[in-house]
Parts: sequence; structure tokens; C-alpha cells
Amino acid sequence: MCNALLVQRGVTDELRGRALTFVMSATFGLTGAGTVIAGALMPADGARWVWLAGAILFVLASTVGYALARDAANAARPMQAAAN
Repeated sequence: MCNALLVQRGVTDELRGRALTFVMSATFGLTGAGTVIAGALMPADGARWVWLAGAILFVLASTVGYALARDAANAARPMQAAAN
């Protein structure tokens, strides 16, 4: 599920535009910062190490995202009454 869909479902109508703008700003800002950092590291260590560091960060971020999404999905389910 993409960030925009999560924001649309989790934010009230009055704040939805501001929340989506924040998500977009964070995404674009971090993309720019990542490009600058990768460009600075490239001459020092070479491209392969930068790609490896990016892959490791991607795996960590996807693991955290999966755990958060799984918890949110479990919280959204109605609780089952215990059968007697």
C-alpha cells in the first residue's frame, strides 16, 4: 500500500492536503539529500559500496515497513468473541 493511500485513510478531511504535502516534501527532500550523500561517497569508496549501503538501508526500511503494516492490519480487524 502506498503512503498516499495510508494518509488518505488515516487523516481527517481537514488535514488531508497538509498531510499529503508533508509526505511529498519529505520524499523529495530525502531523495535530494540521498543524491548529495551518494555523490560525496562515490569518489571515496566507489559505486559498488554506495549501492551496497543503499541495499542494506532498503532491506532495513522494508523490514520496518512490513512490521508496521502487519501491526496496522491486525489492529484493523474486528476482535473475535471467545467461543464458549
